[in-house]
Amino acid sequence: MMKYQNKIGIRIFYALSIILLLYGIIKTFYYDKKINGEGRYTIGLVESVEGTRGGQLVKYSYKYNGNIYYGGGTYQAYKKYIGKLFFVKFWIKNSKASEILLNNPVPDSVHADQLPGWPPLPL
Repeated sequence: MMKYQNKIGIRIFYALSIILLLYGIIKTFYYDKKINGEGRYTIGLVESVEGTRGGQLVKYSYKYNGNIYYGGGTYQAYKKYIGKLFFVKFWIKNSKASEILLNNPVPDSVHADQLPGWPPLPL
């Protein structure tokens, strides 16, 4: 009887793990699709770059409609990016869904007071 209960527990654990994994994958694809389809651009500040196994964990902040949002993700990045400004693409209906564009540093001609959430990249 005890052996049977252990198998049920293991099966429940695996089932929940698979459900959580699928949820994360679906949510990521959903947000990526929305960001790419309905995304807007603003300016973000790189706050930290920390080494991880899968790359560098980049934490950044950005403003939209008077609110400050925080984002993060694994990117190919360097410590020299800390304190630098880059464009951030975010979903206007859920401003927490975002990605920083580390290949697009903000030029000096673009100022932080121009932050309406541009539909195209202002370059």
